[in-house]
Amino acid sequence: MTDGTDEHISIQSVTSDSKTNEISEHTDGLLQLNYKQARVLRAICGAFIGELDVDELDKLCETETKVTKEGDERVREFGKLDVSKKDDFLDRIIDQLSKSVLPHKMSEIESLLKRLSNRGVSTYRMTSSMKAFNELGQKQREAIVSKWSTSQIAANRQIFGILYHLTCVAFWSDPYGLYPVIGYPGPDPEATGPKCQERTFPEYEFVEITDETKELNYDIVVVGSGAGGSVIAARLARMTGNSVLLIEK
Repeated sequence: MTDGTDEHISIQSVTSDSKTNEISEHTDGLLQLNYKQARVLRAICGAFIGELDVDELDKLCETETKVTKEGDERVREFGKLDVSKKDDFLDRIIDQLSKSVLPHKMSEIESLLKRLSNRGVSTYRMTSSMKAFNELGQKQREAIVSKWSTSQIAANRQIFGILYHLTCVAFWSDPYGLYPVIGYPGPDPEATGPKCQERTFPEYEFVEITDETKELNYDIVVVGSGAGGSVIAARLARMTGNSVLLIEK
């Protein structure tokens, strides 16, 4: 076992407040973070989906939408949401990373989180601040990740894209009961029901070739129904009166 500073968090065991997890060697494809790196990852996610200040909340509630007209309580609840303060969100984002990011990119993300978790020159190069990323204010964090998105360094833009995309995916897959705030009723239960999951195909009538009819005569043969093949076959048969054979695999 290790102390809180050096312990690592892997996707098999991620607890937001835990500081006493045991870890094995680094394994490609698994994101394994120490406690300081985990705090930085939380802070980055919070920069993407973080709490709005009072002025921003008022401006959001003034937006002319059906949702705001029905009442702004839920809208304000949505605006006050900060995913970095949600206990389970770190689990979600690490799970998304492990499923979607290639091992070499995972190593780059781990390296970035390590740099941002320390104070000094290495952090300054990424943030223009000597403080660790998670020690900065909300607006400072937002400004920093925004700069990454337009950075002249391709690696910074790529990491921004990965973390931004996966944060949004992790959040909107289950936005803590806030679907109604954006006017979305939620996933259609029938879409995942047995009716839609059944693999039913129409019963086709195939031409039976007997020994007596080994040779068939057609005016036109169209190979493949894709890329407009079926349309061409139908039009030729209807408009020209020719007998048309459509051959399908």
